[in-house]
Amino acid sequence: MGAFVGLDKLIARRISKSKIGFEEQEEENSNKGITSEPDSKQLEYVVLENGAKVSALEMITPQDLSTFGMIPEIIGRIPVIATLSSLTTKDLESILTEPKNSIIKQYEYFFNQTGVRLAITSEAIKEIAKHSLTSGTGARGLRTIMEKILLAANYDCPGSGISFVLIDKNVIERYSNIYKGSESYDDLKAKYYSRGEIFRFLEDLSEEDSELAKIIESEYQIPKTNTSHSEKEAVSG
Repeated sequence: MGAFVGLDKLIARRISKSKIGFEEQEEENSNKGITSEPDSKQLEYVVLENGAKVSALEMITPQDLSTFGMIPEIIGRIPVIATLSSLTTKDLESILTEPKNSIIKQYEYFFNQTGVRLAITSEAIKEIAKHSLTSGTGARGLRTIMEKILLAANYDCPGSGISFVLIDKNVIERYSNIYKGSESYDDLKAKYYSRGEIFRFLEDLSEEDSELAKIIESEYQIPKTNTSHSEKEAVSG
């Protein structure tokens, strides 16, 4: 919250008093308006009359800013008061995948220009979002993570026999171990597959993201048969 540390606590107290009275606040706040957090760094939440639980900052008024210490003349010149919520893991996943020019789509396009199909599983995307959230880098750190994960592939793939690059949960876990200092960057590499290993690539991909595997199967017009994995590799060879 930057310079407004403690403002949420002030708002929560105001709402609690208005609902149950000053004398009853301490014994009633658990179920009638205020959700207390023992850690002062944690954002305060309030429970509305309809049962919804929202951030106390969403209930801010000009009077709260005045009580907090801002000069009334300044408050009167602020036309709109808006609050921001911290990004969640779901938000970061959406940033990675949903925009037209999302980070993952950019990398898929880049690798496609060199004749390589990049596949990043849904589980890997979740782990990337979790790591960005826990490391405190937020949305701005997503590209940094992707750059480090795909750094080796950027050099290994062009001019080689690699046709498919897979980023799964295991790759992201190795990256997290590097971040913790338990592994080195030499251990961080995506999984590579040649053109003749397309069925093994799809099989590995299906273990974590069957939907993406189906999409890639349709891209390469692979017929759905009951042929075993070994038989497919024999045919592809």
